[in-house]
Amino acid sequence: PRPDLLVTGLDTAALGAPPFGKPTQPLAVRPSLYTKGDLEREKVKIMLASLAEGTNRTYDSAWRHWLQFCTGRKREPFLLGGEDNSKDEEELMNFVTYLAVALGQKYGTVKGKPMGVRSKHLTNGLPDPLAYKERLWLALRGLKRMSGATARKFPVTVEQLRWIRGQLSPFD
Repeated sequence: PRPDLLVTGLDTAALGAPPFGKPTQPLAVRPSLYTKGDLEREKVKIMLASLAEGTNRTYDSAWRHWLQFCTGRKREPFLLGGEDNSKDEEELMNFVTYLAVALGQKYGTVKGKPMGVRSKHLTNGLPDPLAYKERLWLALRGLKRMSGATARKFPVTVEQLRWIRGQLSPFD
């Protein structure tokens, strides 16, 4: 095999590659990577590895909600910008308003939904649908202000844990 065709230095245990610094086998040994479908799956795996597993689940859920919203409005889910980018911003603002007002979701839940839409767009090689959407960010800040102050939770002290332990009976 030609040395210029070797893939080296990938440290992706999830993909079955050897540790960093050790050269991988030539691509000729892994013919399945030549097919477009296999390459696409591997690229998506690599991109998704940039986020925590929980974040990926949250973004997947956000995308499903976006799909339902778009289906109900009989529109395509991918925001491609184009000539009138304000339509995309309007649709995102409609989505955020729908989540907050119609579904009663709190700011902490709503703010992550556009990020899930963004993630799906970027993963699919599309432009960032949230870039230059100043009115959307204003709407999210407004929603946060309308939500009021977050109720603070206080940590349990050692003294409180000792008291709780003293109240427990091994025979209950």
